[in-house]
Amino acid sequence: MVNLALDLAVRADGDVTASTYVLTVLAAVAIAFRIVAPIATLALVVALQAIQVLTDSPPHLVIVPLWLAIYTVASQRDRRTALIVFL
Repeated sequence: MVNLALDLAVRADGDVTASTYVLTVLAAVAIAFRIVAPIATLALVVALQAIQVLTDSPPHLVIVPLWLAIYTVASQRDRRTALIVFL
């Protein structure tokens, strides 16, 4: 997953930024713990997504782990908890 994400993260001029590497690896590590702590994983991935948007790292690759974290919270927690987390 990390290699695919980094292959897609190449800028138009062919350079991959250091922040892209760091954010992609952190997101992959966070997803590894999604069953143990789904809400904490979601919070971390949301923070990584915000950092990626603010640093303008192309092409916003943390979106895939974000969807995985959202799915995990929705499937592992009761409906009320999931709705509170998503709001």
